[in-house]
Order: sequence, then structure tokens, then C-alpha cells
Amino acid sequence: MLSVDFTGFKLILAEQNDYVFFFIYYLFSRTEINFQTFLLIISTLCFYTCFRIGDSIIRKFNPTRSAYFILMTSYVLSLPILAMLSVTRFSIAFVLFMLFIYNHLNNKKSSFLFLLLSSLTHFAFSVYIPFLILLYFFKNRVKINI
Repeated sequence: MLSVDFTGFKLILAEQNDYVFFFIYYLFSRTEINFQTFLLIISTLCFYTCFRIGDSIIRKFNPTRSAYFILMTSYVLSLPILAMLSVTRFSIAFVLFMLFIYNHLNNKKSSFLFLLLSSLTHFAFSVYIPFLILLYFFKNRVKINI
């Protein structure tokens, strides 16, 4: 990545399907940060984002200290930790999807940007888009309290 200009980068993207991952990697290579540091930064951001989202959702219920410990432990054990450590495109898309859910629960308009980025990073997350569109058009839908 360090040896290509933007035109060469566009050629790399034409051959790959990991648009967001390679774009982030290209931006880091422009700052001459090596690949291992890039992976460390992205992995740290993945964990931090997941912990912050889980913490903020659990704290909305005002749990006791022991209930908070049990809920947070259950949440952490449910995370795809190996995928987040290996910094695959799935882990980046997973974090972007988590940001979509968190922002959507807080009724922020920017939430759909995270859904779009998540779908562009890993196409498996585009499966949710038709269901979200259907739920958007049904006004008398049942809201699930999380």
C-alpha cells in the first residue's frame, strides 16, 4: 500500500471486495504506520467500542453492582473475541453494525451511515437491510425493549 498512489489504490479496490478495510489500510499507510500497529489500533478500537456500547446499554437499567457484573460478563463472553483480535473485515463490520444499533436505539439519524459502512465492509451484514426497511414502513410494529 505504501508504494501505490491513489490511482493504484483504485486498481487494488477493483480486484478486492474489502473496500472499507483497504481504505483504512491505505490511509494508515499514508502516515507510514506499519501494518502491525494498524492492526493493534483497529483491534483496540473494536474492543473499546464494544465495551462502551455494552456498558451504556446495561447502565440504562440501573442494575445493582452484582447484576451489572453478571450482565457485563455475559455480554463480554458473547462477543466474537477471536475475530476481533484477528482484525478481519467481519470484526470491523461487526463494530460498525454495533454502532448502528446503538445509534438507532438512541434515535440518531447518523445510524444508517454505520449500517451502510458495515454492509460495505462485510456483505453478510447487508442481509439485515431488507428487514430494517420493512420495519421502517410498518408504523404499527411492536417495539422490543432491550
